[in-house]
Amino acid sequence: KGDILTWLDSGGQGTVATAVANPGNFAPTSALAYYGLGKTDALWIKLRLLRPIGSTSEWTLNIPNPSVDALVLYQSDAAGNWSMQRAGDTIAQTEWQRAGLYPEFTLSLPPGVPQDVFLQVRNFKPMGVPMRLFTARHSEGQRQLELLTVALMIGSLLSLVVLSFIRYLEHRNRLDILASLFGLLITASIAQLNGVLNNFVWFAAPKIGNYASGVMPMLLLGCGLLFVRNLFALAIHHQGFGGFLSLIGWGAIFAVLGFGL
Repeated sequence: KGDILTWLDSGGQGTVATAVANPGNFAPTSALAYYGLGKTDALWIKLRLLRPIGSTSEWTLNIPNPSVDALVLYQSDAAGNWSMQRAGDTIAQTEWQRAGLYPEFTLSLPPGVPQDVFLQVRNFKPMGVPMRLFTARHSEGQRQLELLTVALMIGSLLSLVVLSFIRYLEHRNRLDILASLFGLLITASIAQLNGVLNNFVWFAAPKIGNYASGVMPMLLLGCGLLFVRNLFALAIHHQGFGGFLSLIGWGAIFAVLGFGL
């Protein structure tokens, strides 16, 4: 909570040199603000960080949003040279310094000396930018806990998928195979939106991960409506409502084909 310094660079042509040379571009903004980003815009966030004297812990900055397009963290060394770290779902995780479910950066902070760091954010649509500052040890524990939680969730969903498939093999009921397929889609969508697929499946193919993050919610919505229509036999008992669900469901599925064009 509180305020941070931000600059919304319309057109996205600014560099870290521009940000350093023009402190007047930055204005105090709530850390919980929602920024009106578009495809050509860049948001710059200026953070002044101080590592306590005597602290031996390394620090990290993470942005717990797996679907953000691109982030670049800029830090300067004692000679004034700027280094950068890149992350985001349009950037292969093989290029991240710390691969994971979401972007995380290692901070190089000299003890007792205030240090300005700049974070550049790009995204194709408006978004908030949640940020967490942790010691490396705390961060690693948090990452392991998050992985365990997501693994338990995905494991439970996959168990339901398998049970539905077993029921289909026993009873040959069409609804059971539909339930199994729909459960598989739910599992894949949750894995994508939580960064699991980006981290473990298409870590070297960011275009696929970026596209999947945009289309899976629409695909899930469309298939969900069609599944409900079949589950309750709405086409027979409530033809008008069943037809409406079919229209919206198939519309959402076909909208996926035009996503990103």
